[in-house]
Amino acid sequence: GPTSNESSSMQNELLRESSRYRDMIDSIHPESYISLPFKLHFAYRWIVQHMPRVRWILKADDDCVVRVATIKRSLLDTYNHERPVVLGKINPSSKVSRKGKWREFHYEKPFYPYWPQGSRGHVVSRPIADYLSKQHNLTYYQGEDTSLGIWLDESPLKVTWVHSLYFQNHGRCKENEWLVIGHKLGADEIRTCHQAMDEWGEDQWEDPARRLFYIETRQQRRGAMAAAKQSNFGVPDIPPELTESRPDDALQF
Repeated sequence: GPTSNESSSMQNELLRESSRYRDMIDSIHPESYISLPFKLHFAYRWIVQHMPRVRWILKADDDCVVRVATIKRSLLDTYNHERPVVLGKINPSSKVSRKGKWREFHYEKPFYPYWPQGSRGHVVSRPIADYLSKQHNLTYYQGEDTSLGIWLDESPLKVTWVHSLYFQNHGRCKENEWLVIGHKLGADEIRTCHQAMDEWGEDQWEDPARRLFYIETRQQRRGAMAAAKQSNFGVPDIPPELTESRPDDALQF
C-alpha cells in the first residue's frame, strides 16, 4: 500500500481538486476496497438528503466513462422513476466466493441474489436510494455491488432488475455503441475518451436491431442450475426472471 507520505500527498491533491471544482464529497472514511459498500451507502444518504429532485442515480467507478445524454434518453427517461428499478449488467445467482480478493466473510448463503456488476456501473431509481438511506444497520459485505444485491433481496421492495448489454468493462470507449464503459482506464485514456465522446444519432435510435435492455434469462437460469448440481449446495433459490424490455414497451411492467 502507499506510504504515509504518499497518502498525505494524495490527500492534498484531492483537497486541491475539491476546492477548485467543488464536485467531490468526502465520506470521511478510510480508503480501501472493503470500504466500497460503506461509500455506496453514504452516497445514497447524501443524495437523498441534499438532492430532493434527483430521480435516478448512476454509480460508476473513477476508471469509467459515461455517455450521459444517451443513457438519459435510452434508460432513465424510459422507466418509471417512482418504482424501484436497478439497471446494469445484472448477475443472477452467482456462487459466493470463499477465498481470494472477493472472499465473502458475512454472507452465509452459497449463491448471491441478483446484483449489478460494479466494474460496468449501474443505475438505481429514487425509491431504492430512499429506502437504503433510512437503513442504519446494514451489513457491509465484500463488495458494493454484491452488497446492493443482498440489501435489496432482504428488503420489502419489489425490485425490477433490468439487464443492459450496453454497460461494458472492455474499455472500448471510442465505439459509441456503449453507454457506460469501464474499466481500469487511466487518466490519459479517459481524456482521450472524452475528446472522442459522441452521443447516439437518430439513425442509431431508429435501428430496430438495438435491444437496449435484454438478457437471455433462460440460458442464464440453465447455467445457474447446472452449476448448482455440480456443487454440494443443491439448487439455488433463483429469483424471478430479469426484465426483458425495449424503450418502446418499458413502461408496461
